[in-house]
Amino acid sequence: MAFPLRHPAVAGVVAGMRSAEEVRRNLAAFARQVPEGLWSDLAAAGLLDERASQPAPPEPSPLSRHRRSSLTSFRRRVR
Repeated sequence: MAFPLRHPAVAGVVAGMRSAEEVRRNLAAFARQVPEGLWSDLAAAGLLDERASQPAPPEPSPLSRHRRSSLTSFRRRVR
């Protein structure tokens, strides 16, 4: 889920889930930080197009703050 969110044009990612357990696993995966060097390592190994390994925007946009707020709210309801 972290890869598409690196691009400034992407506002969100929709992951299909069939159970509360899948929701919990996806929330946990979404909360994990991906080391910034991973993307350049993948590109260097030929596993990721160089054009796709751009860094994430330095400042969170208002939309990404909204996304985090919505995620926090959703977590409360799932538990």
